[in-house]
Amino acid sequence: MGRALLVLLLSHPGILWAQRPTESGPGDEEVEGPEVVRVEFEGAHTLDREILEGAIFTEATHCRSPLFFLFCALGMGWALERAYLDPLEVDEDEERLRLLYQRWGFPEVVVSAKIEPKGQDEVEVIFEIEEGEPIRVGTLEVIGLDSLSPPVELEGPPPLEPGDLYALPKLEEFEILLARAFAERGYPYAGIEVDGRVDEESRRVALVLRVSPGPEVIFGFPEIITDDPIKESTVRDRLAFRPGDLFSLSALGETERRLYQLPIVKGVEIEPLGAAPGALEVSPRIEVESGRQRAIQVLGTLSSSECLEVNLLWADRYFLGGPRLFGLGFGFSNLLANSMSGGFPCTSTGSGSYANPNYFVEAEFTRPLGKIGATLFSVRGFHQRESVPQVYIQRGTGGEIGLTREFRPELLGGLTYAPVRNELRSAELYYCGNFGICDEEVIDTLTALHWIAPIEGRISWTPAGSPSLVVPLDARVTGRLPLWRPWGRLRVAGAATPTGSQYDYLRGVSEGAVTRFLGKRWELASRIRLGGVVGESVLPPQTRFYSGGANSVRGVSQNLLGPKILVTRAEQVEALGCRLEPKGCPADLVVDPKLVGERALGGRAVVDLSLEGRVWIADALQLATFIDFGSVWRDPTGGSPGLGAPRSEALLTPGVGVRVLSPFGPVRLDIGYNPIGTQRYPLLVRDPEENELVDLGVVRFNPFTYRGRGGLREFFRRLHFQLAMGQPF
Repeated sequence: MGRALLVLLLSHPGILWAQRPTESGPGDEEVEGPEVVRVEFEGAHTLDREILEGAIFTEATHCRSPLFFLFCALGMGWALERAYLDPLEVDEDEERLRLLYQRWGFPEVVVSAKIEPKGQDEVEVIFEIEEGEPIRVGTLEVIGLDSLSPPVELEGPPPLEPGDLYALPKLEEFEILLARAFAERGYPYAGIEVDGRVDEESRRVALVLRVSPGPEVIFGFPEIITDDPIKESTVRDRLAFRPGDLFSLSALGETERRLYQLPIVKGVEIEPLGAAPGALEVSPRIEVESGRQRAIQVLGTLSSSECLEVNLLWADRYFLGGPRLFGLGFGFSNLLANSMSGGFPCTSTGSGSYANPNYFVEAEFTRPLGKIGATLFSVRGFHQRESVPQVYIQRGTGGEIGLTREFRPELLGGLTYAPVRNELRSAELYYCGNFGICDEEVIDTLTALHWIAPIEGRISWTPAGSPSLVVPLDARVTGRLPLWRPWGRLRVAGAATPTGSQYDYLRGVSEGAVTRFLGKRWELASRIRLGGVVGESVLPPQTRFYSGGANSVRGVSQNLLGPKILVTRAEQVEALGCRLEPKGCPADLVVDPKLVGERALGGRAVVDLSLEGRVWIADALQLATFIDFGSVWRDPTGGSPGLGAPRSEALLTPGVGVRVLSPFGPVRLDIGYNPIGTQRYPLLVRDPEENELVDLGVVRFNPFTYRGRGGLREFFRRLHFQLAMGQPF
């Protein structure tokens, strides 16, 4: 009975693992002896090192923080958390490991410890473990699942199956799983009896778990306690149960989730009052703690694509006395990009006007429709300057009005109307290279203020939560993650004259990824992105697709994978070996990469594929190796010949990376290798006297092999560093 009652208090119980002792040893005096530089478990073949380390007191000197891992690798003392030997605790650790192994099905385990000197005032502690032959589950039978109609079904695979170790933590997890399954059906007092008979000769146990449902229980009237300004009616509207409904744990969990969706809610505590043996009615006590109603938040990030970004946001999280959000914000990005001149970490911000600061100012209002809050209505207005590196710069004013619907916690849908009136800068190369439109008057018309007003439908599926977060090691050690972690998104946008747009097009993009967990430390992840756009022959650059950067093909700068052109300055034409006139470059001229710049043309279709292997080498430090592939088609139908730019370009880039869990969020550094060979691109220059673009012809270009191939110098030139937050997918 006691274990069943415990289920009522734990909405998310995990596997019961041995925990590191919190005492500091016999008595309260701090013991300091030789420094422990290494702790090893010789002969430990079955249990993971994390479980063994969590069971003992003795530990080795380690890095104070994942942020200091480079300093720790260099042996800088200030970055290390020193650990010292306590011989009495080592003796106790022998017994702790022995009990741990016995709980995991090794009754004959033998554990002994030895302390070996390793230099002056340094030792290593070695626990020698002889596991012995384990006891395993021979047969397993669960009786009582059919005591309810329809029969009770378990959530997920059983923790114990025939052939598994006879591990008490797994058995306790099985009991909790059974108790939760019956509690979900309205029987929170289910009794569970375990009968296990061990056959010493075969080292097998015959397990029988008998479940008796106990009495049926219903919800009573809840007691609701709130902090100002949250109203009791706001909480009551979000209850996932009504008095008289059958009791279920998922109803309490859903209530908690709905309440946390309110921006003002800081904490939720749900206690099932009346949950005593024999009680037939449970009246939850729900306490809701509010955060600050009005708050200012300052956010700063450093990344390869935005350089230094700083945002200031103000929000009223209970606007006009209800569950409504009103926010104001402004921010800047590309800060320091010009002074860094493309150096790390600002490697993908572009150069020249592309590296000038961007900005935005916006206001947003969001409110739920209906009591539950499953549908959100939002209105947003903004003014911004945004640069898309090496493609275009846009400045303008716009707005969004939309609906977002939660069909299930993992399935969201939305519909948005987003009219924007903006003007383009640095887009003349895009129009000239893509469509052969090089006349200044025509380009001025195309880049002047214009309306784009798409209607967009979107749907996202994230059954395992946000795809961008790094999942820490302890989440897998305690078994809180599924074997697979997939997600998917689909967005379709269309604009035409009836929507108020000056351009007609239909644009769709779908993305999906899946992470497969291989044991406690290893992950294998893959991602795909497919996109296409149809419409008028000449569309603005915002409607096209680009590839390359920290979240796509990491061996290439932001947006620079795909068809492109080259550009140079008039004073450098002669140094290149060309004349300032149409087709003024010799055929097959190999240009000096220091004298030209790359400009992306984008495409009407894109495919991005990635495969990544990840391994945890510490609780907050993960290494990765990856292969990214991208392909961009300027126009799959064969139209828009432009100036002879490639119709498509594809590239596969391998690389390695590191992810560090910091107090500011997961930080990611990826190093991609660009293996591209010599390519042929059109070369453009602006004639300063005529103030018009001149096509110098198609030239040969390779930024890595100019003035010689091979060697470490070329290898390092091909490396591209990408700094970002969170996982790439």
